[in-house]
Amino acid sequence: EGIISSVFGPNDDLTRYAISTQVSEAAVGGPLLNAANHIVGILLPTDSTSTGQVNIAAKSALLTSLLKLSSISVPTPSDVAFDPLETSLIAQMSRSCVAKIQARHPTNP
Repeated sequence: EGIISSVFGPNDDLTRYAISTQVSEAAVGGPLLNAANHIVGILLPTDSTSTGQVNIAAKSALLTSLLKLSSISVPTPSDVAFDPLETSLIAQMSRSCVAKIQARHPTNP
């Protein structure tokens, strides 16, 4: 668990979030979830900058826009029919590849 420490990535990159949680190699490419379990980003490898290591995630809105521009259909949860999984099974399957974050305003912890 962690927080989005900046809505900009390294060098004020508008396409990425800086996040407080460590991203393991196994988690790269996995979803970044908010408190409502909505995907808000895709975990990326740690980025080295002149100020040190930064944990980052690509913003999901950017990825959705790129897919749509490429004429790739992006299903919404209401478009997808599936049998619900047990909560314990979901937790077990996602434990190693998901980083859950909480967005907080720096002046209101």
